[in-house]
Amino acid sequence: SSTAGGIVGTSSMSIIINCQVNGVIKAQSNVGGIIASNNYGYIQNCSFNGTLVSVKKEGVTTISSYGVGGIVGYSGGYPTDKTVEGIYDCIVTAIIESEYPAGGIAGSIERYTITNSNFTGTINGESSDVLIGFNRYSW
Repeated sequence: SSTAGGIVGTSSMSIIINCQVNGVIKAQSNVGGIIASNNYGYIQNCSFNGTLVSVKKEGVTTISSYGVGGIVGYSGGYPTDKTVEGIYDCIVTAIIESEYPAGGIAGSIERYTITNSNFTGTINGESSDVLIGFNRYSW
C-alpha cells in the first residue's frame, strides 16, 4: 500500500479522540500509528504501540509531505486558531524504520501543533527526532 494508518489512511478535518492501536504498519510513503496523512485534524488521548515501517517508492525523492510517525506520518494545515487542530496528550511506544523523515509523534508536519505527547522507542530515519522528523512552520 502507498500509505497506511492504524485508524485512517488519509484524513481531512477529522476529530479523533481516545483511540489505541497495537501492531505493525508498513507502507511505501506516509505511515502513521493512528493516521497516515492528516490535514486540519484534531487528535487527542490516542496511543500507538508497535512497529512502523516505510520504504521509498522507486524513483521518488524525499519530500516534506512524506513521513513516518507514531501518531501521524504527515500532518498539515493552516489554522486560524492554534488551539483548534493538532496532536494533544498522545503516547507512542514504537520501533520506527523509515527512508523518509521519521518522528516519534509525527514524521513530517506543516503549520501544526503538538502538545503534551510522548515517545519511547527507537527511530531510524532519513531525518529523525523523538518528536518530529521534519518540521515546517509549526508551533
